[in-house]
Amino acid sequence: MRSRINNPEVCIVCARRADGLAVGHPRRLGWFCNECGPVLAKKALHMTEHRKFDPFEERAAASVAALVGTSTITLSQEELAEFITWAVKEFGEALAKEIDAGWPPF
Repeated sequence: MRSRINNPEVCIVCARRADGLAVGHPRRLGWFCNECGPVLAKKALHMTEHRKFDPFEERAAASVAALVGTSTITLSQEELAEFITWAVKEFGEALAKEIDAGWPPF
C-alpha cells in the first residue's frame, strides 16, 4: 500500500481524493481534501505511519466482512470499484456503531 505521506492524489485523513492542498514541509507533505481540512491533516501528518487497527476498528472490519458472506467473490473492475465504495461506507457506519455502543475495546 502506498503511503499517504507525499501523495498528492490521496487525502492523508480520509484516503479519498485530495483537493490540491497540503500541510507539512517539502519532504513530508500531507495532502488533504476540503472536507477534512488542514487541522485534521496536521494531526494525521504527525501520527505514526504504520498504525494498526484498534479493537473497535477490527470488530467493524469483521462486521463488514460478515455482510459479504462466506462465498468466493469474483468482481469485474467496475464492480470492484462499487464494492470498495460500499465497503468504505459500511466500515464507517460499523465503526460508529462500535464506538457508540460503549463496549470495552477488548
